[in-house]
This record gives sequence, structure tokens and C-alpha cells, in this order.
Amino acid sequence: MQIGEGGPVYPQQRDGTIHVENKRHERLLRQVGATPAGMFAHRARGWRCACGHLSYFADRCGRCGGIDLHEE
Repeated sequence: MQIGEGGPVYPQQRDGTIHVENKRHERLLRQVGATPAGMFAHRARGWRCACGHLSYFADRCGRCGGIDLHEE
């Protein structure tokens, strides 16, 4: 997102968030519909594989393909 014409550009992170350190810019982003990061936070369920990888899908591990997953 860009603040005004010629203003700073804030890239969207991989998780969908935008990190803004300037409070004025944060207020401007809220005016166009952005919400604070923790406002809609929830705890996601996860499953741990024997290889140690944490997966958010219960069917199989994304790293080793194992199917023996235990919910955390």
C-alpha cells in the first residue's frame, strides 16, 4: 500500500499483514479499511508430525508425508 502520491510504500507480508511504524500512516490506513493485526486474532489448531513439523492440516505432514499426526 502507498500512503498518498509519492509517499512511502508498505509491502504486504507473507501472512497478509502490513507493518507500519508511523502512527499517522497507521491512522490513514485505518481510514481506508485496514484493521489492527490483533483485532481478529484466533488460535489455530495444529498437528505435530513425528518428524517435528507442525501442520495445520490433519491429513498428512507437508514435510515428510507422514500420516501419524498428533493434535497440539
